[in-house]
Amino acid sequence: MACNHDSGHLTAAFEPLPAPATTSSITHPAVRPARAPLWQPDDLGEPGREGPAKLVTALARTILEALTGRRPLAQLSGWLAQDAHAVVMALARVRRWDSVRLRGVRARMPQHGVIEGVILFEIDGRVIAGSTRLQRQQDRWVCTHFRLLECAAATQAPRAA
Repeated sequence: MACNHDSGHLTAAFEPLPAPATTSSITHPAVRPARAPLWQPDDLGEPGREGPAKLVTALARTILEALTGRRPLAQLSGWLAQDAHAVVMALARVRRWDSVRLRGVRARMPQHGVIEGVILFEIDGRVIAGSTRLQRQQDRWVCTHFRLLECAAATQAPRAA
């Protein structure tokens, strides 16, 4: 904007606005672009994206579905490495999972191809923290570590004497 003070009057000259966007770049508010599937690796790794938290949330919900009996435990074998799968199987045997819900998730990507997460569960009115680690293996994410703090002793391998 430029100002002139000719003959005691104030006049202003405004710079023109940028050209409007073309119709090809405008989307109708009711039409949303297609979203990538949750387990697609291209959805993760960019600064400011919420992909890691979404992935850990999806994993936590899937594990809860298996523990509560809404999903067969065998379905987790493709998403969990052998150690993490053994922990979930042990958790299924340790207690009943009727009154459990997901309270929150925090996740970060400390390096390319690795996601670390903290999961908060509410079990029988108590909040229990869990930890998880996912690693990119070929074209998919695999959970290589899963533990609940309360149940850690029941789900770890016995120590040698």
